[in-house]
Amino acid sequence: MRKLLLIILLVAASQMAMAARIAGAYIEYRWNANATRYDFTLYIYKDCADNDRLNDFENIRVRRGATGTQIDEFRVDKLPGAPLDVGNICPQQRAQSNCVGGSIPSVEKHTYKGSYRLPAPQRADNWIFYWFNNQQPRTAGINGSMANASGSDVIYVESTLNNLDAERSSPVFTTEPNFFAIPNQPSTIDNSAFDEYGNRISYRHVPIRNAPGSNYTYNSGFTSANPI
Repeated sequence: MRKLLLIILLVAASQMAMAARIAGAYIEYRWNANATRYDFTLYIYKDCADNDRLNDFENIRVRRGATGTQIDEFRVDKLPGAPLDVGNICPQQRAQSNCVGGSIPSVEKHTYKGSYRLPAPQRADNWIFYWFNNQQPRTAGINGSMANASGSDVIYVESTLNNLDAERSSPVFTTEPNFFAIPNQPSTIDNSAFDEYGNRISYRHVPIRNAPGSNYTYNSGFTSANPI
């Protein structure tokens, strides 16, 4: 049994092309033994407060180690069909979500997929697959109402791979993120995940990142352990 570390990147919200506001994102990958490649999924969560659309495709970048340089990138395409409304709204009020023209704030989930074969040498313990967007200001966070950190306005997410001894798939989150909380009330964030190989998963917070190995500077009163 191996121990897997699932790093929780505490990114703030952002905006993408055409000013679509982004509430969050993450990357999963699965080893495809039949095709000897990795199948990647990029999930992007869009704030339904605006009507702008996301890009039809995005690029995931590849490097070995946080101090290395980008060695490749590949395309992932947005799946057709309507996005999934994942805001934490009571079922009886779902029809009032602003994702479908209502007034209750919510978030929709968009899914991008693509495949990638690792370049030679294909075995390494420090693969990093990452996606970022730095074209527009954030909904909240770096330059928004929360103002918990200072720096350039980039939303950045990454997923890592150690395949020195065997090809592996990433852990899979089993719950959707919780994007809303009631003021002055306790709130729980459930980051439960599943590993198909039966490996033990551990968690840790990392500082808000804007590139591989590069972190934002927290404003006074905020840290990676106390981000909001």
